[in-house]
Amino acid sequence: MSGKVVTGGKPYQSRLAPYEAEIDRLRLDGASIRGIAAEMFARHGLAVSHNAVASFLKTHRLGRRSFLDGIGETRKRELLRQLRAMWTHDSTSLEGNTLTLGDTMAVLEYGLTDFTVEPINEPLNGELDERLLKLAKTHPGAQLPYMKSVVGKSLATVKRAIAALVAAGLIEHRGSKKTGGYYVKEVV
Repeated sequence: MSGKVVTGGKPYQSRLAPYEAEIDRLRLDGASIRGIAAEMFARHGLAVSHNAVASFLKTHRLGRRSFLDGIGETRKRELLRQLRAMWTHDSTSLEGNTLTLGDTMAVLEYGLTDFTVEPINEPLNGELDERLLKLAKTHPGAQLPYMKSVVGKSLATVKRAIAALVAAGLIEHRGSKKTGGYYVKEVV
């Protein structure tokens, strides 16, 4: 037998562990990693390499301060929630997502994915509505792709405007979804 006794104690701990607070103070005071290793030898006779000190600092996160240090827990949670929302919103908007920051926060916090779509490009009852109504009068049975090309707006914008005109009772859809079109409603 080798003379080593294996016990069920703590896992490996660095020889620097008892000096953690001292190392933290030295690092915060601006001591270099090599300087800390030399200081440990001078003060405690502890011969450790600068690599061991660097590894110890890295695993124990000593000498680093978070930008959130000194902020209360409630405020810290709120700031992190807002940062997460902003990072996610900016990241997804780069990929073409059109959610607002508020919608992004709702998705992150509540898992909501069903939003009421508000008109983005044109206000309701605006110039677009008038153009689409005139188009339905002059071209009875006009379909969405044709209307989109004539007014020069996106299909989603045209669909929203048409839905508003249908809801207002000004136009109606006749025929099947595939071959039907939009007509001005006849006043009785």
